[in-house]
Amino acid sequence: MDFEGLSGPRGSTVMSHEEYSPALKQEIERYLQTGDHDLYYRAWPEGGMLHRAQMMDSVLRKALIARVQHCAQESSKPLTIPETDFTDLTRTKVVPMVQGLFPQAEREAVVDVLKKSVVFQGSEPFSLHF
Repeated sequence: MDFEGLSGPRGSTVMSHEEYSPALKQEIERYLQTGDHDLYYRAWPEGGMLHRAQMMDSVLRKALIARVQHCAQESSKPLTIPETDFTDLTRTKVVPMVQGLFPQAEREAVVDVLKKSVVFQGSEPFSLHF
């Protein structure tokens, strides 16, 4: 992930991602994976506690924003449904439920209705035509 040109608190310049130490990169990745971080911000290479806290806060926030934006772009790609027999798929999914809820004499009729009633909706908007 690229954090080139990030600015820190009060406009101070944050080093480029390429300048990050391995420990700093590891701390950023740990934060992105778990939400945890070192409370003393020891991965930041310089300054006192307040300075390290301000700089790490800025870097971690911007890394999180960049990761969320990246995930949002990836998730907006349309999903494709593979060619499959949806009637058989529906039957496979609903039979255990029908067996648990309906008496033996009614099961086949309920499954026949359900296997024709399931609708798969993709990301494209749809309208009903009567």
